[in-house]
Amino acid sequence: MTKAPADYANLQSKRFVLRRLSTQDIEPWSEFFADNPNLPFLAIFIKERDTEHVTRRDWSEKWMEKQFKRYTDNGFGLLAIVSKETGRLVGQAGISQKLIDGNIEHEIAYSILPSFWRQGIAHEVSEVLINYATEHQINRRVISLIHLDNIGSIRVAEKNGMTVHSKTNYLGMEVYVYGRYIS
Repeated sequence: MTKAPADYANLQSKRFVLRRLSTQDIEPWSEFFADNPNLPFLAIFIKERDTEHVTRRDWSEKWMEKQFKRYTDNGFGLLAIVSKETGRLVGQAGISQKLIDGNIEHEIAYSILPSFWRQGIAHEVSEVLINYATEHQINRRVISLIHLDNIGSIRVAEKNGMTVHSKTNYLGMEVYVYGRYIS
């Protein structure tokens, strides 16, 4: 598996800084799990979704633990998207290394807090990540795994120059594998 270059967590776009997540992000990130109609599109915590006893904070902690493990395993993982103007966490985006259909892939992934949707954030930070992956020759292509019904993410992937490369089952969910060759 590929290790992330040392400068991976020091990225920025015109409006945002991307940095490693910290435990201080758990509480603000719990907002992501409140009345978010896109949660069914995410292959996370499938068993817990049906459990009444799992709180938004529990989900946020589990999400963060997963990213911290990714940082330890290979240096990749989702990064906090922080507004340069306000200093507020508005979402997460990054490169995640995954085994998909027997191949090591590098996914451009993003999740934006619902109160910041439709402001071009996913596209803006995805461009930064795709450029980073290209400059550092992370892999021959980058992908995005997108639930078949997630029209918003499909539009972002297409705007990022990705096309459908295949369809697969990922963690019990049918998804499109959008991809873009970068080398």
